[in-house]
Amino acid sequence: MEKMIKTDSDLILSFKEYLIIDRGLMLSSINTYLPTIIDFISYLDEKNLNIETVLNRDIRNFLIYLSQEKCLSYSTIFKYRTALKDFFEFINLQKIRDDNPTELLGKIRLEKDLPVVWDYDKIDNILSSINTDDYLGVRDKAIFELIYSCGLRVSECVSLNLNDYYKNENRILVTGKRNKQRLLPMGSVAVNDINDYLNISRNTLLKDKKQKALFLSQKGDRITRQQIWNRLKKYCSISDTNSKVHTLRHSFATHLLQNGADLRSVQELLGHADIRTTEIYTHVNTIDLYNEYSRIMNK
Repeated sequence: MEKMIKTDSDLILSFKEYLIIDRGLMLSSINTYLPTIIDFISYLDEKNLNIETVLNRDIRNFLIYLSQEKCLSYSTIFKYRTALKDFFEFINLQKIRDDNPTELLGKIRLEKDLPVVWDYDKIDNILSSINTDDYLGVRDKAIFELIYSCGLRVSECVSLNLNDYYKNENRILVTGKRNKQRLLPMGSVAVNDINDYLNISRNTLLKDKKQKALFLSQKGDRITRQQIWNRLKKYCSISDTNSKVHTLRHSFATHLLQNGADLRSVQELLGHADIRTTEIYTHVNTIDLYNEYSRIMNK
């Protein structure tokens, strides 16, 4: 088979042109793909391998190398895998080889990053740092207590409407991914904080507007995800913590399992379509138990 491209630099340049012209990818995607392929070609050179003859097992070893030696996250390695698949499709089009060694990469299993989880004291420290003498603080306390109490995604919290809160039942109707709804029980602390927000803050924030959203911004509009992220960042800074709003959801799931909840119930509360997504919290739970055992044994 005649090779259309002979040097690595020519190969990368032609791949870039393919991504721009044939695939129509955005510059941000292209800037992710090219360094990936450059890393891969460098790896092949170190192993005395080449594009024309590299095998599926060599590519698998490259991804494992990224995980174990470079300590890259699962999501980053997944991006590498996607880039490599597209690269070898391009190699086929260039008639450099007539097979695709990435076809079976879907079967590779790399350990996923375990979610960050806060213990009860950490959550209490963060939520206690919120000044509820201020009407915005009352709102923020309600938001973060609700996210933790019900294990909400930030997007789910943002999309809540006033009539989604069933005050007499201490429940809230949440719309998740693919518009799938679930009616969730609320903890007593979250209920009290929501009621305080409705009694103290919401009318002040509303500013004579007609707004069906449950949680409002300072301008009386539906609060945004970015605004919630920024508010938690502020409170994390006060309590010397660095994490994300989603950590409250991770902590909710992990704490339920630590206290004896079954996996299927946690799946339903979180709104996971596949129980395998929920199973990652069992690994967090196991690590927590091991760490606690080690702490006791080393006293």
